[in-house]
Amino acid sequence: MNYLYIFDCVTGRHRHVTQPSVSIGNAPDAGVQLSMKPGIAAILMVKNDTCVYYPKQEYMRDGAATMSSFELENGRGYLIGVNGGLFHLYYSSTLPDQQIQVCGKYNNKAWYYYYAGMTNWQGPFTPAELSDKAKNLPPTALVTMHGLPGGACALQAFSRVSWQENAMPNPAVVVPPPAPVMPAQVAMPAAPQVMPQSPQPVVAPTVHAAPAVEPEELVSMVDDQQGTHLCPSCWLRFNTGDVMSIASHPSLMGDAVLGPDAMKRFHAKRFNTKGQAIDEKGMPCTQLACPHCRHKLPPRFLEIETLIFSIIGAPASGKSYYLASFIHEMAYVGSKGFNLAWRDADPTGNAQLNEVSTRLFSSATPQQAYLTKTDLEGALYEEFHRRGRMVKLPKPFVYNLSVPNSTLPPVSVVFYDNAGEHFEPGRSSDDSPGAMHVSVASGIIFLFDPTTSKSFRRIITQHDDPQLKTEAHRIDQQTQIMAETEARIAELLNHRAGELLDTPFSVLIGKCDLWESYLSTPEGGGEPLLPVSENGKIIQANVKANSDRLRALMMSLEPSICTTAESISSNVRYFAVSQLGAPPITFEDAASGVTRIGPDPARIAPRHMCDPTLWMLSELMPGYVESV
Repeated sequence: MNYLYIFDCVTGRHRHVTQPSVSIGNAPDAGVQLSMKPGIAAILMVKNDTCVYYPKQEYMRDGAATMSSFELENGRGYLIGVNGGLFHLYYSSTLPDQQIQVCGKYNNKAWYYYYAGMTNWQGPFTPAELSDKAKNLPPTALVTMHGLPGGACALQAFSRVSWQENAMPNPAVVVPPPAPVMPAQVAMPAAPQVMPQSPQPVVAPTVHAAPAVEPEELVSMVDDQQGTHLCPSCWLRFNTGDVMSIASHPSLMGDAVLGPDAMKRFHAKRFNTKGQAIDEKGMPCTQLACPHCRHKLPPRFLEIETLIFSIIGAPASGKSYYLASFIHEMAYVGSKGFNLAWRDADPTGNAQLNEVSTRLFSSATPQQAYLTKTDLEGALYEEFHRRGRMVKLPKPFVYNLSVPNSTLPPVSVVFYDNAGEHFEPGRSSDDSPGAMHVSVASGIIFLFDPTTSKSFRRIITQHDDPQLKTEAHRIDQQTQIMAETEARIAELLNHRAGELLDTPFSVLIGKCDLWESYLSTPEGGGEPLLPVSENGKIIQANVKANSDRLRALMMSLEPSICTTAESISSNVRYFAVSQLGAPPITFEDAASGVTRIGPDPARIAPRHMCDPTLWMLSELMPGYVESV
């Protein structure tokens, strides 16, 4: 049997929770009353030996702000900051009376802080003292309380508490500082467990000498499988305390890992009053880098939750057109239909995709609108340092999603324009990890091209499309690529046979301008698809009804696509989309004299492009995209 304990760090009160579901916060109907601003902070549910935290408000955990629910690990502590309150959650199989003895060793009068570059936790300080010091500490600093068996939180969460009103006098006992902690371990500090037996004056902690390790070598000490943050470039994990800064002074050009053309990366030891790192030449630094690949992180990365959406598809299936069309449509559909602000989070990093999207929708001729195939190592790829070697990876394209006039924080959404060859069997390895993002994705999109399917081509009655001509027909690899996706996810996540993800999985049947009319025939069901949204909300019943119809169509024509997708995730939906809204045309490339197939700018009118992503957002972030 497991037990849940809640310790209010402001008041010093602790609770042993026995009921299967309890609300926590500062409200008359809260099951556990905590010192914070009025409102319910979260619901805690204990079921089948698990405990899940379901937030009602944005909160901070392990140094990062989030609105996501999470499952508490048995025997691990969590320091949670929410709504001006701070409390410790602990879930374990320890007997209640034993854990109450542990709680009795917590000391909410003694606090410590730590940030990257330090070799020891600093303290103890009373809440009032640490609140005063917080004005000159970097925003990436973490704090912990004496006696906790695990857990640290961001300085920002600590500073939001009304400590001046609730602070207690200096502790009358010696509180030894925690043991030195390397940066890679900072998110889960080894807090002291032994309290002295008799009152003595408070003494200053011993500051240990810095380890004899060059900053460039610290990257090998960071566990890339653990951490709050997931790098959108290399897909490895790290904690807030491990992040690196990018030097600003011109003389600091050259990095030990990235080479002479990159600015130096370093673990900051000095900060200005704005919390910005100071490089060794005294210049403030505004950019942060991943400690693994050392690639520049998007602006505000540490503050914003990141969702990775992986787009899978065969070579030449239309992924580039899909992504360019989606980026263009989402800015309009999100704003007008769903009160969502869809903004460019990294104009420099997104420049190539934005240019492609602009060219597609602003061109006057097919040659101008034509998008070349994404190469395995083309312009949309970049060389990254990953696990001791340099590899080519697709550039992340990062966009921010927010709800205007709302207290909800922005969310980052990341896409990649992968070459289809990266999904082919045998392509994935540590030397060529270009599509490994599927194993860490928040949502997966599989783009099915009906023009390469012999079965699908039989129901397409429009024959003036050059894609349907025999000489333009390509080898259909889509079944193999879907099977490879299943195998790759199982291998990377070490899944057992039959184990499913609960990740939203959208199967997109593309180029629906060619075949959607079939659905209105007696053989196709006799009626068009239903609208998936109304008044800024997703109509989940219509999404499922459309999905069921399209699944039935796919089962009659390409059943292996359905069975494999449903062997990957328990949450699969099928959508009809059209990247261009009209068949392409043939034209002669003036530069090469080659006849090509490309979009007709005068007829571009994408269909249903935002439906799959909005559905996935409604599943992942229901506060941002609501459902009927």
